[in-house]
Amino acid sequence: MQDKLRFTNVTLVTATSLQNKDLLTIGDKIVDIVERNEPVGEDWKAIDGRDNYIFPGMIDLLQHGFLDYLYNDAASNCIVNNSLALPSVGVTGYLPSISSLPPHTTKKTLTALAKECDLSKGGSRVLGIHSEGPCFAVPGAHNPNNLLSPSIDLAE
Repeated sequence: MQDKLRFTNVTLVTATSLQNKDLLTIGDKIVDIVERNEPVGEDWKAIDGRDNYIFPGMIDLLQHGFLDYLYNDAASNCIVNNSLALPSVGVTGYLPSISSLPPHTTKKTLTALAKECDLSKGGSRVLGIHSEGPCFAVPGAHNPNNLLSPSIDLAE
């Protein structure tokens, strides 16, 4: 049976406001937001939020690394371990990102990271891999030696 939980004494952060209401969940799904004194039945377990905030998980769309890992290195278990650690800081989904790498290493790095994504189970969800470059008109912070001109071969 899935737990029916009622989070009380919390401030809910929504897309448009802060609400001093109760949050109802069944299992891992939010099922309703109700007034603090609204009856919902006796089968709901009350959890006192102690004046804390509840907010939806954050999505990190550009993450070059976390904790001990830089994704350019494609270290073993970098995505697996980070997926398990990221919920502790409120991240529920993310895009591991690499910067422009030497052209001969990009494919190897992306392949290794893709395998890591396949191994990742639980924790924050990997939404894909973000690759910065290698096509920039102006290198900015990227090493100009790692940049390439756009081409069909490169895209493939």
